[in-house]
Amino acid sequence: MITMPDGAQFEMQWKQVKYINGGHNVTFEIIPMFTGRDIVLFPTAELWTETQDVFSDQERVEIIFLLERIAWKREIRVVEANIKPVIDSNDIPVSGSIESTPGYQAMASKNLFDPQSPLSNSQVKEIYCILEKRFAESASGVVAIPRDEILRESILEKVSIPALKENRNAILKLV
Repeated sequence: MITMPDGAQFEMQWKQVKYINGGHNVTFEIIPMFTGRDIVLFPTAELWTETQDVFSDQERVEIIFLLERIAWKREIRVVEANIKPVIDSNDIPVSGSIESTPGYQAMASKNLFDPQSPLSNSQVKEIYCILEKRFAESASGVVAIPRDEILRESILEKVSIPALKENRNAILKLV
């Protein structure tokens, strides 16, 4: 976790980053990419203003500025999307998701994406890719993935889906 001079904090995880300030938080989804920079999905200015009253428009600009300039142990790019901001989420991992596994929880607690992490960007990415692959290899039953969530060159496309296809205990359904 990164704490800014004004007390605001950023908590970077594999598939999300959370900004915490004044007793409130806003969470942004991250799409991990196999090649290129990971994508941080950020609400458009219009949806930011229309759908929440916790964080100001100026704070939105500051969040983007800081996200892009902190020396994370990953390369990111902020992409504005027609999504609503997720304010004050409770952070309970969805049962059956990679985030609910002990392996993921152990890695997340190490804050490997923070600038002070002793690992390089590529080492951190490799660890999380191994977790994704092992998770897909251990899945069982029907795994439904919406086709429109599969980005070209994403970890989902290059790591998770191939491992699911090889997994004899899983049935991959692209919906």
